[in-house]
Amino acid sequence: MKIEDKLAAKHLKLPDPPRQRGKLRPAIRVGVVVRTSGHTSTLTGKVGKDLTVEQGYEAARDAILKCLMAVKTVTGDLEQVKRVVHVLGKLH
Repeated sequence: MKIEDKLAAKHLKLPDPPRQRGKLRPAIRVGVVVRTSGHTSTLTGKVGKDLTVEQGYEAARDAILKCLMAVKTVTGDLEQVKRVVHVLGKLH
């Protein structure tokens, strides 16, 4: 089963492709490695203080779906991804 089919089975959909803003790019490819940066959720705050646990999950899901779309934009197909090396996330 393809990655996007797995997402659809969980009622998840990739957002529209990201726009390049000036020199900043949503994702870049260096050899066989793709790096993403700057993908955030519209929900901001700290879980337990500003956000509920459910909102925290929603924010994380939103940010990772944006990262996946940026990777797809660079690779052409998420099936090209063989391994995720590093994930770093922070709610502001």
